[in-house]
Amino acid sequence: MRVAVFGLGAFGRHVALEMAGAGHDVLAMDREEERTAPVRDHVSRAVVGDAVDRPTLERLGMEGIDAAVVSLGQNMSGSILLTLHLTELKVKRVLVKALDDDHGLVLKKLGADKIIFPEREMAGRLAQVLTHPNMVDILPLGPDMALVEMAVPESITGKSLRDLDLRKKYGIQVLAVKDPDSVHVDPVLDPSLIVERDMILVCMGRTVDLEKFQKQV
Repeated sequence: MRVAVFGLGAFGRHVALEMAGAGHDVLAMDREEERTAPVRDHVSRAVVGDAVDRPTLERLGMEGIDAAVVSLGQNMSGSILLTLHLTELKVKRVLVKALDDDHGLVLKKLGADKIIFPEREMAGRLAQVLTHPNMVDILPLGPDMALVEMAVPESITGKSLRDLDLRKKYGIQVLAVKDPDSVHVDPVLDPSLIVERDMILVCMGRTVDLEKFQKQV
């Protein structure tokens, strides 16, 4: 995937580094050299320049970008103009960090595919993790669906996925397992897999079903 990240403050920098680390072709851009320098050795291309300038975008070749992330800090007018340019240049997906709801509404009207409120979204995820002791992380997939990473509770340790039958009992699908000390993920293909205490289960389901499961185990 070819990804462009505009604005390399804390949020943009982390997005650029995470995407590059996952093997994607990343173009990272900021007006300040000191923000561009830390990612230069990690991304495919790091550019110092003004992304709000349309001729600059055209020279960079936006027609080949699969997704663009706009994170221009407090520069609301800049993010609005850049979003307009990116949609007109036919970037496939445009994701924009918004300052507030009104800003987000304008961005949506301009064609942004996703409006990002990092602090708000992180607060919601943290609240879920604090509420459910076994939950390691949660990624909302919509208004009522989520992908979660959960530590294996003592009550189901030593049982096979077939015996647990979480899909039938709770409507939850176990997609993968991972080592808590590693980023490596193993897709779950064998229902005879025995669930161990040191595993992290990657599960998908309706939010209400996931919460029901958390409460009952």
